[in-house]
Amino acid sequence: MSSKIIAGIIIVLFIIPNAAMTLHQEGVDVSSLDTVLDFLGSLFDTVLDFLGSLFDTVLDFLGLSLGSGTPDLYIPVGQSLTGAIQVRGSDTYYSVDSETLRAYGGAPLSGYTWTVASLSALPPGTAVDPLTGIFHSSGGKLVSGTCTFDMTVSDGSRTATGTFTFVVNTGEIVPVAVFQQPAVSFISLPDANTGYGYGASLWALGNGALPWSWSLAAGELPPGMVIDRAKGVVRGTPLQSAAGNTYSFTITVKDKTGEEALIVGPGLQPPTYTISVPR
Repeated sequence: MSSKIIAGIIIVLFIIPNAAMTLHQEGVDVSSLDTVLDFLGSLFDTVLDFLGSLFDTVLDFLGLSLGSGTPDLYIPVGQSLTGAIQVRGSDTYYSVDSETLRAYGGAPLSGYTWTVASLSALPPGTAVDPLTGIFHSSGGKLVSGTCTFDMTVSDGSRTATGTFTFVVNTGEIVPVAVFQQPAVSFISLPDANTGYGYGASLWALGNGALPWSWSLAAGELPPGMVIDRAKGVVRGTPLQSAAGNTYSFTITVKDKTGEEALIVGPGLQPPTYTISVPR
């Protein structure tokens, strides 16, 4: 509930009745609907703005919020996936670089759930695990070139849809991604708010045997939050003690055989994830 809605309720319950009584005492003919409506309309706008601003100021001072503190669920734009067709003599080999599809926000009790969006279809030869969001090979043939497809993600009560790009390169020798964490230094996740559910996907890619497992390597999560080992999602409800702090952490990702995802980022350091908890 917003501060202006509360202000409006106060106006309707307390200020308007008193204003009507004041008009009557001043000798204004309150039976004239136009007169009353013009007066109350002007009064309503003025007082609504004043009380709304007052409530916002007080809430900011107290570090409270009347709005939903759960981040909106969304799929970050610009996620690009890759595959390869290698032709060696009379033999053709197809490979897909497995990769986590990433979603942020919402309040998943476990991980997110992924489905192909209506009127869309996965590229030939590919699949997406509905419970982990890992894009991978289905074992079928790929089609060379670039295509897009849409996926819908759900946290159990909210949904969001986003577009992904899949690029398939063809040649005698085509690079295939080894099992790795992304080659970036920092990954800034959406802000969290104390007392409200939170979720965000973690990121790995490459030819590691599925399924993958995820764990905290170093650093600290906001109190009340955990890494879902099977789903590759950081989730939970931050405790009040997390308010006003920013948390940084790194992760470890292992494939089905226990092989650990390589660190290929700058300085051979894993990406550092950050979550701020403003209040």
